[in-house]
Amino acid sequence: MATQGVFEGFEDIGKYNGFKEKSTRNMLDQFFATHEPTPEALDYASSLICIAYNIDRYNSAPTPKNISTLMDSYNATMRELRELYPETVELSDGLTHLLAEAAK
Repeated sequence: MATQGVFEGFEDIGKYNGFKEKSTRNMLDQFFATHEPTPEALDYASSLICIAYNIDRYNSAPTPKNISTLMDSYNATMRELRELYPETVELSDGLTHLLAEAAK
């Protein structure tokens, strides 16, 4: 009977090997495929990779450590990176017309 595979990074913690860093690098590749990199954004990206590396080290230690502080830093850095690229909102034709009329 064949055993069912496990998604990379979800195997036993003893086999945990750089999953957070790999997933962060993948996420950043996808992010910068649609967003123009700036020096500030690249600085945030390198910080994310460093934090992810340390999360992996904490998780793979003989006695795993609590990563909550690192995850807080990771999430805050991710928020800062995303805030550099605010989402644009499309206005309906009606609202655009109303705003144009109000500006007259």
